[in-house]
Amino acid sequence: MQSVQRVAGEVVVEGHLLVSDAVIRASVNVGDVGFAACVADLSLQMPRFRMRCPVSPADPQTWIQMASFPPGRYLGRTALNLLVAPGEPSDVYARRKLPGTDAEVTQQTLTARFLEAVNAVRASAGLPALQLEAAESELASRLAPHYFDAAQVRLDPARADLIYLGLRAGWEVSGMVRYGLFGSSLTVGSRSLRFLVDDLLDLPLGREALLDPAVDRVALGTVWSDEQVGMGVLFSTYAMFGQDDPAKLAVQVRAHLNASRARAGRGPVGSLSGLADDDGTGRASTLLAEGQAPGQALRGVMGSASRVFAAAVQGYYITTDGVDHLEWPEELLLLDRVDVQISVGWHQPPDEPWGSYVVFVVYPSRGVEI
Repeated sequence: MQSVQRVAGEVVVEGHLLVSDAVIRASVNVGDVGFAACVADLSLQMPRFRMRCPVSPADPQTWIQMASFPPGRYLGRTALNLLVAPGEPSDVYARRKLPGTDAEVTQQTLTARFLEAVNAVRASAGLPALQLEAAESELASRLAPHYFDAAQVRLDPARADLIYLGLRAGWEVSGMVRYGLFGSSLTVGSRSLRFLVDDLLDLPLGREALLDPAVDRVALGTVWSDEQVGMGVLFSTYAMFGQDDPAKLAVQVRAHLNASRARAGRGPVGSLSGLADDDGTGRASTLLAEGQAPGQALRGVMGSASRVFAAAVQGYYITTDGVDHLEWPEELLLLDRVDVQISVGWHQPPDEPWGSYVVFVVYPSRGVEI
Protein backbone atom coordinates (compact mmCIF):
# COMPACT_ATOMS: atom_id res chain seq x y z
CA MET A 1 0.00 0.00 0.00
CA GLN A 2 1.44 3.37 -1.02
CA SER A 3 -0.83 5.98 0.54
CA VAL A 4 -4.05 6.65 2.45
CA GLN A 5 -5.47 10.17 2.23
CA ARG A 6 -8.60 11.97 3.41
CA VAL A 7 -9.98 14.11 0.59
CA ALA A 8 -13.34 15.94 0.78
CA GLY A 9 -15.53 13.27 2.33
CA GLU A 10 -13.54 10.37 0.94
CA VAL A 11 -10.65 8.19 1.96
CA VAL A 12 -8.41 7.47 -1.02
CA VAL A 13 -6.38 4.26 -0.81
CA GLU A 14 -3.61 3.71 -3.34
CA GLY A 15 -1.24 0.80 -3.80
CA HIS A 16 -0.57 -2.32 -5.84
CA LEU A 17 -1.42 -5.99 -5.56
CA LEU A 18 1.16 -8.74 -5.65
CA VAL A 19 -0.72 -10.29 -8.59
CA SER A 20 -1.56 -8.50 -11.81
CA ASP A 21 -4.46 -10.52 -13.19
CA ALA A 22 -6.97 -10.25 -10.34
CA VAL A 23 -10.14 -8.17 -10.19
CA ILE A 24 -10.57 -6.13 -7.02
CA ARG A 25 -13.47 -4.46 -5.29
CA ALA A 26 -13.67 -2.60 -2.02
CA SER A 27 -16.32 -1.39 0.42
CA VAL A 28 -16.33 0.80 3.50
CA ASN A 29 -18.38 0.91 6.70
CA VAL A 30 -20.56 3.99 7.19
CA GLY A 31 -22.03 4.53 10.64
CA ASP A 32 -23.00 1.72 12.98
CA VAL A 33 -24.55 -0.59 10.39
CA GLY A 34 -24.19 1.12 7.01
CA PHE A 35 -21.83 0.41 4.13
CA ALA A 36 -20.89 1.89 0.77
CA ALA A 37 -19.00 0.76 -2.30
CA CYS A 38 -15.61 2.26 -3.07
CA VAL A 39 -15.00 3.48 -6.62
CA ALA A 40 -11.94 2.29 -8.52
CA ASP A 41 -9.85 4.72 -10.56
CA LEU A 42 -10.09 3.18 -14.03
CA SER A 43 -7.13 5.18 -15.33
CA LEU A 44 -4.78 2.85 -13.46
CA GLN A 45 -3.92 -0.61 -14.70
CA MET A 46 -3.53 -3.60 -12.44
CA PRO A 47 -1.66 -4.41 -10.32
CA ARG A 48 -1.84 -0.70 -9.37
CA PHE A 49 -5.06 0.51 -7.81
CA ARG A 50 -6.62 3.64 -6.38
CA MET A 51 -9.91 3.34 -4.48
CA ARG A 52 -12.09 6.28 -3.45
CA CYS A 53 -14.24 5.33 -0.47
CA PRO A 54 -17.07 7.63 0.73
CA VAL A 55 -16.92 8.08 4.50
CA SER A 56 -18.79 9.92 7.23
CA PRO A 57 -16.85 12.48 9.29
CA ALA A 58 -19.07 11.46 12.22
CA ASP A 59 -17.25 8.11 12.35
CA PRO A 60 -14.15 8.33 14.55
CA GLN A 61 -12.91 5.16 12.85
CA THR A 62 -14.17 2.79 10.21
CA TRP A 63 -13.10 -0.25 8.22
CA ILE A 64 -12.28 -0.43 4.52
CA GLN A 65 -12.21 -3.96 3.12
CA MET A 66 -10.78 -4.95 -0.24
CA ALA A 67 -11.17 -8.34 -1.91
CA SER A 68 -9.32 -9.74 -4.92
CA PHE A 69 -10.81 -12.22 -7.38
CA PRO A 70 -8.45 -14.40 -9.42
CA PRO A 71 -9.43 -15.06 -13.05
CA GLY A 72 -12.45 -17.33 -13.29
CA ARG A 73 -13.21 -17.18 -9.56
CA TYR A 74 -16.50 -16.12 -8.02
CA LEU A 75 -15.31 -16.10 -4.42
CA GLY A 76 -12.52 -13.68 -3.65
CA ARG A 77 -9.82 -13.43 -1.04
CA THR A 78 -9.46 -10.58 1.43
CA ALA A 79 -6.59 -8.44 0.16
CA LEU A 80 -6.82 -5.64 2.73
CA ASN A 81 -8.63 -4.77 5.95
CA LEU A 82 -7.81 -1.15 6.76
CA LEU A 83 -8.95 0.81 9.81
CA VAL A 84 -9.12 4.53 9.00
CA ALA A 85 -10.22 7.68 10.84
CA PRO A 86 -12.65 9.70 8.67
CA GLY A 87 -13.32 12.20 11.48
CA GLU A 88 -11.47 13.14 14.61
CA PRO A 89 -9.02 10.28 15.28
CA SER A 90 -9.38 8.35 18.52
CA ASP A 91 -6.63 6.70 20.53
CA VAL A 92 -8.99 3.89 21.54
CA TYR A 93 -10.63 1.25 19.36
CA ALA A 94 -13.90 0.13 20.90
CA ARG A 95 -15.77 -2.75 19.31
CA ARG A 96 -19.44 -1.86 19.48
CA LYS A 97 -21.84 -4.18 21.27
CA LEU A 98 -24.41 -5.66 18.93
CA PRO A 99 -27.93 -6.37 20.22
CA GLY A 100 -28.93 -10.00 20.61
CA THR A 101 -25.42 -11.49 20.55
CA ASP A 102 -25.18 -12.52 24.22
CA ALA A 103 -27.49 -15.52 23.81
CA GLU A 104 -26.19 -18.99 24.66
CA VAL A 105 -26.19 -21.33 21.68
CA THR A 106 -26.30 -25.07 21.15
CA GLN A 107 -26.08 -27.08 17.98
CA GLN A 108 -29.88 -27.22 17.92
CA THR A 109 -30.45 -23.49 18.51
CA LEU A 110 -27.63 -21.96 16.43
CA THR A 111 -29.79 -21.21 13.39
CA ALA A 112 -32.52 -19.51 15.43
CA ARG A 113 -30.14 -17.55 17.68
CA PHE A 114 -28.02 -16.34 14.74
CA LEU A 115 -31.10 -15.16 12.86
CA GLU A 116 -32.48 -13.43 15.97
CA ALA A 117 -29.19 -11.58 16.46
CA VAL A 118 -29.02 -10.44 12.84
CA ASN A 119 -32.65 -9.33 12.89
CA ALA A 120 -32.04 -7.37 16.10
CA VAL A 121 -29.31 -5.43 14.29
CA ARG A 122 -31.55 -4.92 11.26
CA ALA A 123 -34.36 -3.68 13.52
CA SER A 124 -31.99 -1.16 15.12
CA ALA A 125 -31.35 0.20 11.62
CA GLY A 126 -35.03 0.26 10.66
CA LEU A 127 -34.65 -2.64 8.22
CA PRO A 128 -37.21 -5.42 7.74
CA ALA A 129 -36.53 -8.76 9.42
CA LEU A 130 -35.08 -11.61 7.41
CA GLN A 131 -37.50 -14.51 6.96
CA LEU A 132 -36.03 -18.01 6.93
CA GLU A 133 -36.58 -19.94 3.69
CA ALA A 134 -37.09 -23.51 4.89
CA ALA A 135 -36.44 -25.45 1.67
CA GLU A 136 -33.36 -23.44 0.68
CA SER A 137 -32.09 -23.62 4.28
CA GLU A 138 -32.32 -27.40 4.16
CA LEU A 139 -30.07 -27.27 1.11
CA ALA A 140 -27.72 -24.83 2.86
CA SER A 141 -27.49 -27.20 5.83
CA ARG A 142 -26.41 -30.04 3.55
CA LEU A 143 -23.91 -27.83 1.73
CA ALA A 144 -22.34 -26.09 4.76
CA PRO A 145 -19.93 -28.92 5.78
CA HIS A 146 -18.77 -29.31 2.16
CA TYR A 147 -18.30 -25.56 1.76
CA PHE A 148 -16.14 -25.11 4.85
CA ASP A 149 -14.18 -28.24 3.93
CA ALA A 150 -13.50 -26.82 0.45
CA ALA A 151 -12.81 -23.26 1.61
CA GLN A 152 -10.87 -23.89 4.84
CA VAL A 153 -9.40 -27.41 4.70
CA ARG A 154 -8.91 -28.74 1.18
CA LEU A 155 -8.58 -25.27 -0.36
CA ASP A 156 -10.62 -26.37 -3.35
CA PRO A 157 -11.76 -23.08 -4.96
CA ALA A 158 -13.74 -24.71 -7.76
CA ARG A 159 -15.88 -26.65 -5.30
CA ALA A 160 -16.38 -23.61 -3.07
CA ASP A 161 -17.42 -21.54 -6.10
CA LEU A 162 -19.93 -24.19 -7.15
CA ILE A 163 -21.58 -24.12 -3.72
CA TYR A 164 -21.57 -20.31 -3.79
CA LEU A 165 -23.32 -20.24 -7.17
CA GLY A 166 -25.90 -22.85 -6.22
CA LEU A 167 -26.90 -21.28 -2.92
CA ARG A 168 -26.92 -17.73 -4.23
CA ALA A 169 -29.17 -18.77 -7.12
CA GLY A 170 -31.93 -19.62 -4.64
CA TRP A 171 -33.64 -22.31 -6.70
CA GLU A 172 -35.73 -23.42 -3.70
CA VAL A 173 -36.71 -19.91 -2.56
CA SER A 174 -40.46 -19.29 -2.71
CA GLY A 175 -41.25 -16.39 -5.03
CA MET A 176 -39.31 -14.57 -7.75
CA VAL A 177 -35.76 -13.62 -6.72
CA ARG A 178 -34.28 -10.28 -7.81
CA TYR A 179 -30.78 -11.10 -6.60
CA GLY A 180 -28.97 -13.11 -3.98
CA LEU A 181 -26.03 -12.33 -1.71
CA PHE A 182 -23.70 -14.77 0.04
CA GLY A 183 -21.62 -15.01 3.19
CA SER A 184 -20.14 -17.28 5.82
CA SER A 185 -18.56 -17.09 9.26
CA LEU A 186 -16.63 -19.66 11.29
CA THR A 187 -15.29 -19.75 14.83
CA VAL A 188 -12.65 -22.13 16.18
CA GLY A 189 -12.01 -22.44 19.91
CA SER A 190 -15.14 -20.48 20.76
CA ARG A 191 -18.88 -20.89 20.67
CA SER A 192 -19.59 -17.22 21.18
CA LEU A 193 -22.49 -15.98 19.08
CA ARG A 194 -21.02 -12.51 19.37
CA PHE A 195 -17.78 -13.61 17.67
CA LEU A 196 -19.75 -15.27 14.88
CA VAL A 197 -21.91 -12.20 14.18
CA ASP A 198 -19.13 -9.66 14.76
CA ASP A 199 -16.96 -11.45 12.22
CA LEU A 200 -19.57 -10.53 9.62
CA LEU A 201 -20.91 -7.15 10.73
CA ASP A 202 -17.62 -5.56 11.78
CA LEU A 203 -16.56 -5.46 8.12
CA PRO A 204 -18.38 -4.00 5.10
CA LEU A 205 -18.53 -7.10 2.89
CA GLY A 206 -20.39 -8.96 5.63
CA ARG A 207 -22.73 -6.01 6.09
CA GLU A 208 -23.49 -6.04 2.38
CA ALA A 209 -24.83 -9.57 2.62
CA LEU A 210 -26.81 -9.27 5.87
CA LEU A 211 -27.83 -5.59 6.06
CA ASP A 212 -28.81 -4.83 2.47
CA PRO A 213 -32.11 -2.90 2.84
CA ALA A 214 -33.73 -4.75 -0.08
CA VAL A 215 -33.21 -8.32 1.13
CA ASP A 216 -35.83 -9.94 3.34
CA ARG A 217 -35.30 -13.70 2.88
CA VAL A 218 -32.43 -15.87 4.06
CA ALA A 219 -31.27 -19.45 3.61
CA LEU A 220 -29.09 -20.55 6.51
CA GLY A 221 -26.99 -23.65 7.13
CA THR A 222 -24.73 -24.36 10.10
CA VAL A 223 -21.79 -26.53 11.13
CA TRP A 224 -20.82 -27.58 14.65
CA SER A 225 -17.53 -29.09 15.82
CA ASP A 226 -17.04 -30.70 19.22
CA GLU A 227 -13.43 -31.53 18.38
CA GLN A 228 -12.45 -27.93 17.53
CA VAL A 229 -14.98 -26.31 19.88
CA GLY A 230 -16.27 -24.28 16.99
CA MET A 231 -19.29 -23.47 14.86
CA GLY A 232 -20.09 -21.81 11.57
CA VAL A 233 -22.87 -20.40 9.42
CA LEU A 234 -23.27 -20.44 5.66
CA PHE A 235 -26.02 -18.23 4.26
CA SER A 236 -27.48 -16.46 1.29
CA THR A 237 -29.90 -13.54 1.47
CA TYR A 238 -32.41 -12.66 -1.24
CA ALA A 239 -34.19 -9.58 -2.54
CA MET A 240 -37.56 -10.46 -4.03
CA PHE A 241 -39.82 -9.14 -6.74
CA GLY A 242 -43.37 -8.22 -5.84
CA GLN A 243 -42.63 -5.65 -3.16
CA ASP A 244 -42.06 -2.67 -5.47
CA ASP A 245 -44.88 -0.28 -6.29
CA PRO A 246 -45.23 -0.40 -10.11
CA ALA A 247 -46.58 3.16 -10.15
CA LYS A 248 -43.47 4.46 -8.36
CA LEU A 249 -41.24 2.43 -10.67
CA ALA A 250 -42.97 4.03 -13.67
CA VAL A 251 -42.29 7.47 -12.17
CA GLN A 252 -38.60 6.54 -11.79
CA VAL A 253 -38.42 5.31 -15.37
CA ARG A 254 -40.09 8.47 -16.70
CA ALA A 255 -37.62 10.61 -14.71
CA HIS A 256 -34.70 8.59 -16.10
CA LEU A 257 -35.98 9.02 -19.65
CA ASN A 258 -36.44 12.76 -19.16
CA ALA A 259 -32.93 13.11 -17.72
CA SER A 260 -31.51 11.23 -20.71
CA ARG A 261 -33.46 13.48 -23.11
CA ALA A 262 -32.21 16.57 -21.29
CA ARG A 263 -28.61 15.44 -21.87
CA ALA A 264 -29.51 15.15 -25.55
CA GLY A 265 -30.92 18.70 -25.55
CA ARG A 266 -34.59 17.66 -25.66
CA GLY A 267 -37.51 18.43 -23.38
CA PRO A 268 -39.42 15.97 -21.19
CA VAL A 269 -41.80 13.42 -22.67
CA GLY A 270 -45.52 13.87 -22.29
CA SER A 271 -48.22 11.43 -21.25
CA LEU A 272 -50.62 9.72 -23.61
CA SER A 273 -54.04 11.28 -23.15
CA GLY A 274 -56.40 8.82 -21.48
CA LEU A 275 -53.74 6.14 -21.05
CA ALA A 276 -51.90 6.58 -17.76
CA ASP A 277 -48.71 4.83 -16.78
CA ASP A 278 -49.30 1.33 -15.41
CA ASP A 279 -49.96 1.31 -11.65
CA GLY A 280 -49.71 -2.46 -11.36
CA THR A 281 -53.26 -3.15 -12.54
CA GLY A 282 -52.72 -2.30 -16.20
CA ARG A 283 -52.40 -4.51 -19.24
CA ALA A 284 -48.63 -5.07 -18.99
CA SER A 285 -48.69 -6.09 -15.34
CA THR A 286 -51.65 -8.40 -15.93
CA LEU A 287 -50.06 -10.15 -18.90
CA LEU A 288 -46.74 -10.68 -17.12
CA ALA A 289 -48.55 -11.98 -14.04
CA GLU A 290 -50.32 -14.48 -16.29
CA GLY A 291 -46.93 -15.82 -17.33
CA GLN A 292 -46.62 -14.27 -20.77
CA ALA A 293 -43.14 -13.57 -22.09
CA PRO A 294 -42.21 -9.87 -22.44
CA GLY A 295 -42.53 -9.94 -26.25
CA GLN A 296 -46.05 -11.36 -26.03
CA ALA A 297 -46.98 -8.87 -23.34
CA LEU A 298 -45.71 -5.98 -25.46
CA ARG A 299 -47.95 -7.01 -28.34
CA GLY A 300 -50.89 -7.08 -25.95
CA VAL A 301 -50.07 -3.63 -24.56
CA MET A 302 -49.67 -2.14 -28.04
CA GLY A 303 -52.92 -3.73 -29.17
CA SER A 304 -54.80 -2.21 -26.24
CA ALA A 305 -53.27 1.24 -26.83
CA SER A 306 -54.02 1.09 -30.54
CA ARG A 307 -57.68 0.26 -29.86
CA VAL A 308 -57.99 3.11 -27.35
CA PHE A 309 -56.72 5.68 -29.85
CA ALA A 310 -57.81 4.04 -33.10
CA ALA A 311 -54.34 4.83 -34.35
CA ALA A 312 -51.03 3.09 -34.90
CA VAL A 313 -48.60 2.89 -32.00
CA GLN A 314 -45.14 1.47 -31.59
CA GLY A 315 -43.27 0.26 -28.56
CA TYR A 316 -40.51 -1.82 -27.13
CA TYR A 317 -39.43 -3.40 -23.89
CA ILE A 318 -36.18 -3.47 -21.91
CA THR A 319 -35.20 -6.17 -19.44
CA THR A 320 -32.95 -4.89 -16.69
CA ASP A 321 -31.80 -5.66 -13.17
CA GLY A 322 -32.56 -2.09 -12.09
CA VAL A 323 -34.66 0.79 -13.40
CA ASP A 324 -31.94 3.34 -12.69
CA HIS A 325 -29.61 2.28 -15.52
CA LEU A 326 -31.56 2.01 -18.75
CA GLU A 327 -30.33 2.46 -22.31
CA TRP A 328 -32.85 4.31 -24.45
CA PRO A 329 -33.22 4.07 -28.24
CA GLU A 330 -31.98 7.10 -30.11
CA GLU A 331 -35.41 7.88 -31.54
CA LEU A 332 -36.95 8.42 -28.09
CA LEU A 333 -34.07 10.67 -27.09
CA LEU A 334 -34.03 12.84 -30.21
CA LEU A 335 -37.71 13.35 -31.06
CA ASP A 336 -38.63 16.97 -30.36
CA ARG A 337 -41.90 15.90 -28.76
CA VAL A 338 -43.25 12.50 -27.86
CA ASP A 339 -46.01 11.26 -25.55
CA VAL A 340 -45.49 7.86 -23.94
CA GLN A 341 -47.12 5.31 -21.69
CA ILE A 342 -44.73 3.50 -19.34
CA SER A 343 -45.29 0.18 -17.61
CA VAL A 344 -42.90 -1.71 -15.34
CA GLY A 345 -43.28 -5.34 -14.35
CA TRP A 346 -41.07 -8.36 -13.74
CA HIS A 347 -40.54 -11.68 -15.43
CA GLN A 348 -38.53 -14.83 -14.80
CA PRO A 349 -37.44 -16.68 -17.93
CA PRO A 350 -37.62 -20.49 -17.88
CA ASP A 351 -34.54 -22.18 -16.40
CA GLU A 352 -33.24 -18.90 -14.95
CA PRO A 353 -32.85 -18.59 -11.15
CA TRP A 354 -33.61 -14.85 -10.97
CA GLY A 355 -36.17 -12.59 -12.54
CA SER A 356 -35.65 -9.17 -14.08
CA TYR A 357 -37.55 -5.92 -14.41
CA VAL A 358 -39.35 -5.40 -17.71
CA VAL A 359 -39.91 -1.82 -18.83
CA PHE A 360 -42.52 -1.24 -21.57
CA VAL A 361 -42.74 2.03 -23.48
CA VAL A 362 -45.56 2.68 -25.95
CA TYR A 363 -45.83 5.82 -28.07
CA PRO A 364 -47.49 7.00 -31.32
CA SER A 365 -46.01 5.82 -34.58
CA ARG A 366 -44.22 8.54 -36.49
CA GLY A 367 -46.61 10.86 -38.24
CA VAL A 368 -49.50 9.92 -35.94
CA GLU A 369 -51.02 12.57 -33.69
CA ILE A 370 -52.71 11.28 -30.51
